[in-house]
Amino acid sequence: MLPLLLLILGFALGAALIVWAVTVLAERLTARLVNERFRAAEFIVNRQHVPQSWARATTKVQLLDRLDKLIAFFETCPFFENEESRVALLSQLRTERERWESAPMEVLVAPKPTDSTSR
Repeated sequence: MLPLLLLILGFALGAALIVWAVTVLAERLTARLVNERFRAAEFIVNRQHVPQSWARATTKVQLLDRLDKLIAFFETCPFFENEESRVALLSQLRTERERWESAPMEVLVAPKPTDSTSR
């Protein structure tokens, strides 16, 4: 009887440890993804260029698709201080989307930052 109880206890502890680990990893991944989206939106709004993290996009259609997905995320994102903040950000992103649609690809891609110490 005791070996069976130890086996059940070991299984329960193992399952709890797995659930805890998956929960921690999911929280970290979610926080990272949300932070990346907010950083991208901030970069787009402040600099009117494509974020460097989007460098893999090679066509304007891909960039517009990424921007559309970013806008869709913020339409339902619960991480805003108030609704006015959401509306303001969405308005700015939609304005940028209109500008991106008519601008040539070369204008959208921000120049890479230069190291000012290497003169």
